[in-house]
Amino acid sequence: MVTIFDINSNEELDRYILYALLTGKTGDGETSLLDQLKLALLWNRPDIAESHIFTAQPTWPSGALEDLMTIALLEEKVEFVQQFVVNGLVMADYLNVKTLRHLYNEACRMTPNSHMTRLLQKSSHHQYVFYLVHVHQLMEAVMRKHKDPPYLADTLEAATTDPSVGYRTFQDPYQELLLWAILSRRNNLAQYLWQRSESPLSCAVAASSLYKALWISLGAKNTDIRSEYWANMEVFEKLASDFLQQCYNHDIMNAMGLVERRNAKWGDLDCLELALLGNNRKLISTPAAQASIEFSWRRGMMRAPYYAVFFANFLPLLIYMPRIFRFQKLGDNRDDLTALQKFMVFYMSPISKFYLHSTCFVLFLLLYSYVVLFDFKYEMTIGEKVVLVWMITYVLDELAEVDL
Repeated sequence: MVTIFDINSNEELDRYILYALLTGKTGDGETSLLDQLKLALLWNRPDIAESHIFTAQPTWPSGALEDLMTIALLEEKVEFVQQFVVNGLVMADYLNVKTLRHLYNEACRMTPNSHMTRLLQKSSHHQYVFYLVHVHQLMEAVMRKHKDPPYLADTLEAATTDPSVGYRTFQDPYQELLLWAILSRRNNLAQYLWQRSESPLSCAVAASSLYKALWISLGAKNTDIRSEYWANMEVFEKLASDFLQQCYNHDIMNAMGLVERRNAKWGDLDCLELALLGNNRKLISTPAAQASIEFSWRRGMMRAPYYAVFFANFLPLLIYMPRIFRFQKLGDNRDDLTALQKFMVFYMSPISKFYLHSTCFVLFLLLYSYVVLFDFKYEMTIGEKVVLVWMITYVLDELAEVDL
């Protein structure tokens, strides 16, 4: 077969060269489709792979695309990653502990002086082969919270004594690849992996927080990389806030549920707490986040004016006046709360605790000032004893908070 190329056309020459190689013959006959796909990947021509190879074989045997997927991830060929996923590669089967460990080590080998390599060497005490437990230690250092059993299980000892550790899989493989892409500075790939993740809101918030942590951990002299981290942090902040705003416009209660949903991977933190770690003010200022904060602030009370909360701390009967306080209904039947339940909801809510604590502290300051100025005598007075006991309770309360 002869392939003719018109030099005056607007077509690309390498496309015709590759097409001629794919349609050519070898001593063994037609080139296999897998070899053709490898050649297209090598030349970075996803258009030819889509139009000539995947159309010829829509379904591929299990595991046939896994090695090519690893190459596409390492070389950040996003379009090939998309095509492999669309044409039969199951990411949940592809990504296991062994594969993810290989990706981290290969990325460090390709860029031995990268920021990720230095961070992993620090967390592994300058080892040359990294395991996922070192990645876990790195995540804990930069994100403060990280807990994932497959990461903790992948150590040098476990990999040597129990090979099955390497075949453990992840709940959300796209999230794990997203973290790998961020650490290895494959930013275009990171955005695609975020689109495929199971929890796009928490992944976007975690990604922006991770970019912020990497920006802080990098020295001030690396201005180009710091600018790259900062720009990508802003990209994921916008993705998170826009995604949450769309959910809020569609369904307010479900949007609040997304904000309050806790993620076991990040130490059971919810999205607001993750955003606080990364100082993500854009997400915190969204209507959904503010509604969630307001809901948590009142906790069970639909209506509770500030002045009424102040007086109800000292006059509990005000709680039962429906014109002032309105409580949430219970269950699917929307039953009203009993008198005891209303009492418990009111005094357990953060807004009531805040007003009660603030009022008591002001009273303490007034009593303390009176004792020091007018009632400070040789013998301890009742007021001085009350102030002393009060101060002891404050100290014990602070010690209890430190222990927690």
